[in-house]
Amino acid sequence: MEDLDGSLIEPGTIHPSQAYSLGLTIGQMHQLLFETAPVRQTLHWNLPTKTEMLQNWRKRWEEAKSLACDQTMKQLEVQQKIIDGLEWDLFSSCEKGWAHWDLFVDNILFHSDSVAALLDFDRMHYVYPEFDISRAVLSCCLLNNKLDMTCTTAFISGYRQYRNLSHSKLVRSMKLTWWKESSWLQVAKTTDSRPMIRFREEMIWLANQWDVLEDVFDV
Repeated sequence: MEDLDGSLIEPGTIHPSQAYSLGLTIGQMHQLLFETAPVRQTLHWNLPTKTEMLQNWRKRWEEAKSLACDQTMKQLEVQQKIIDGLEWDLFSSCEKGWAHWDLFVDNILFHSDSVAALLDFDRMHYVYPEFDISRAVLSCCLLNNKLDMTCTTAFISGYRQYRNLSHSKLVRSMKLTWWKESSWLQVAKTTDSRPMIRFREEMIWLANQWDVLEDVFDV
């Protein structure tokens, strides 16, 4: 493997100049893929239905209940309300295309003020490119249960140099990633990896902000 310059960062510790560069890089990648990559008739991953989501939720609820994990049960109650109340048409306008599909801090190298490289393209698939937007923002801009809006705004500004990113699309991106990754919320185990623990924290934050996401991302 070729040696690459740059360093990994800890989750939530991106700087504004790095965030702008990351948005620029992802926007450029998406634009290039839309212009040159082949269109596929089927998606690598299909959105689970409400019924499927509730079936998965029930398994995690029963586990938490059997272990008397009150904290997880409270968080799962929030999840249930979201699943029950979600309007399925929200995702009908999601743009289909090629996405990196795994853009979190472990797969991004940074210089002090810019992106050095995106790593691990082996998971690239034809799905919803919006995943790359929300996954990167959550991984890089959320720290101690607080979203760094300066860095988030910088990311958005960079991305918009190449691709449209409306307010509604940004919010939908967050909800789409939650719909995909909410199952990370389950009773914590000693074998949980650092990324798993972090993803769980991000899904809890998203769920707690669900009703005000439009205000949170009004940038």
